[in-house]
Order: sequence, then C-alpha cells, then structure tokens
Amino acid sequence: MEIKDASFATAMFARLEKADNPNIYLAAAKALIAFSDKDINRQIVEVSKRNPNLRKDWGGQEFVQMLKENRIE
Repeated sequence: MEIKDASFATAMFARLEKADNPNIYLAAAKALIAFSDKDINRQIVEVSKRNPNLRKDWGGQEFVQMLKENRIE
C-alpha cells in the first residue's frame, strides 16, 4: 500500500474480481483505495457489481463500510 506502484493495481483488481475470501478481497480493496485515484475508485465500484462475494456476510459489510468511509460510490 505504501509503494503505490500502478503495476500492482492490475494484480489487485484481478484478486478483487475473483476472490471469495474476505481476507483477500478486503486487503486488495484497501491497497487499491490507498492510491487515492478517482479512476481506480470507479473501477472498484464496477468490480463490486460483478463479484457478488464483495457484498456477502461479514466481509461484504466491511467492504461496504470501507467504501463509505472513503467516500467511494
């Protein structure tokens, strides 16, 4: 998260797109949010529409809360 190298974003989006383990997708989302980039934030929202796991159970609640806290809609 501290490096903020754009080459990591592709790998993080791949994890966010397919992950069903909250520990993995929450870490990926946190790393992507650390970029503080509007385009990346928009992509996070788009991926969340395609991966239903990002809205399930405790992980989904934390994911939604993370987006709200960072004003990502």
